[in-house]
Amino acid sequence: MVYNDEKNGFLLVKEDNGCWELPGGGLDFGESPQEGLRREIWEEMRLETSYVEAQPSYFFTTVSHRGVFIANVMYETRMVNLDLSPLLSAWR
Repeated sequence: MVYNDEKNGFLLVKEDNGCWELPGGGLDFGESPQEGLRREIWEEMRLETSYVEAQPSYFFTTVSHRGVFIANVMYETRMVNLDLSPLLSAWR
């Protein structure tokens, strides 16, 4: 979760399919959750992560837009700043 300073809002990413999702994704082979979160947040939002909690804050399961059951493991994170700029997908 990437909270704002007041912890009353958090960031979502609009996926190519039009759905809004939490930032993140799968881990690469040998990657820790903290390394994966830093990489995914950079890839999806071009934000630099300054901190990732050692242990998950939340865990929940859901069904994806494709009908596949997925597990979400959420870690509290902090960013160097929240200066966002829109990114254009390379596939558009």
